Amino acid sequence: GILNLASKWNGTEVAGILFQTGSDTTNKDDGEIVFRTASSGTPQEKVRITSAGLVGIGNSNPGAGLEVTNSSGIKISRSGYSQYMQLYPANNNVPTILGLGGNGIHIGTTTTTGIHVDGSDNVLINTTSASGFDSAGLPLIVGSGSTHQGITIFSGTSHQGAIHFADGTGTGSYRGQVNYRH
Repeated sequence: GILNLASKWNGTEVAGILFQTGSDTTNKDDGEIVFRTASSGTPQEKVRITSAGLVGIGNSNPGAGLEVTNSSGIKISRSGYSQYMQLYPANNNVPTILGLGGNGIHIGTTTTTGIHVDGSDNVLINTTSASGFDSAGLPLIVGSGSTHQGITIFSGTSHQGAIHFADGTGTGSYRGQVNYRH
């Protein structure tokens, strides 16, 4: 590296910041910053800022503006508030988003469309409030109340599509049904 700022405790390096050249050996006009820490032993790289401005946490070759590589996820919180959002790494290729607070969680491209799970565990698709709806129709509401809305059940040509009404499990799991048989 060009410059290594090492922090030592009783002569043992425990943290450091390394300023180093990048991969451009022709123009010699790029550089990177590496932050290293140690819980015991030799300091290991924890954060890297590349010459392109990409930041890697737990990743020495980030491919995005911020790339975090670890097994425990990312927690985002606001000072003075108990609510937070946590993003967990994919488990069996299914990423998980968890938001805690009185307003539940939201997944979508705007604040009024997408999927909401409110503070009462109602699932709302393309609407933001279960207020005013008959509780017998909860916990699922689909639609915005404007334009055409619907639910599509997509089954194979030799299979059936169904909605079941249950009052238990086993034989109680299909007390009433709406079926479409191809």
